[in-house]
Amino acid sequence: MRRFNFKWILIALIGALFLIVGGSWWLRGVNADQPSQTAPPIANATTIFQPVLSQLGRAQVPLRLPTYIPSRGQRQSSESLPVYATVDSVESGSYAVVLGYSKDCDGSNACRLGTVTGEVQPTRSAQDDYSESDYLYPDRRSEEPVAQVTLTNGKTGTFLPWRCATNCTDAQIVWDENGYRYSVGIKLGDRASLTRMANSAIENANSSSQGGAQ
Repeated sequence: MRRFNFKWILIALIGALFLIVGGSWWLRGVNADQPSQTAPPIANATTIFQPVLSQLGRAQVPLRLPTYIPSRGQRQSSESLPVYATVDSVESGSYAVVLGYSKDCDGSNACRLGTVTGEVQPTRSAQDDYSESDYLYPDRRSEEPVAQVTLTNGKTGTFLPWRCATNCTDAQIVWDENGYRYSVGIKLGDRASLTRMANSAIENANSSSQGGAQ
């Protein structure tokens, strides 16, 4: 009788272990298939570009400036830090803006939250400049893959996940529009938040605050 009870207790324990392990993998699969929630926006997302509009106007590129900017980046902290837009470069056919935690952030790893760019559409694809082989730590990269994403107004973008070597890159969404290429990026960002950020830039295109052509 004791042997019978021990056998069934052992079987029950093994079954419970399989249920726990199997349930964990099943939940992981369900979570992977569900779209992630977007990060809360920074407080000044709708006004952050106003101080640099006159500089960006010299680019002769229609502006696509987001009104939603994720607050989540490399700084995983409850502290609410101010974010500033700094013009990194302006040329006749391109502009690049750094979103940073200081007014003079030059895009370095320590101060950068993300980037916003626009340029005359190049012939190379959005993925041509993206390479994982140049990065030393293949285990330190986004779990999200390179993917095509559907953006507002029927546009299609390319999601390029972040990866790390000594420093970590921005996750980006890149899209082509009317002969120009645009990108929005957040360091260690996720696809859902980047999609929302790109959509807000496209939807904001008609705003006079962007001071630019369509």
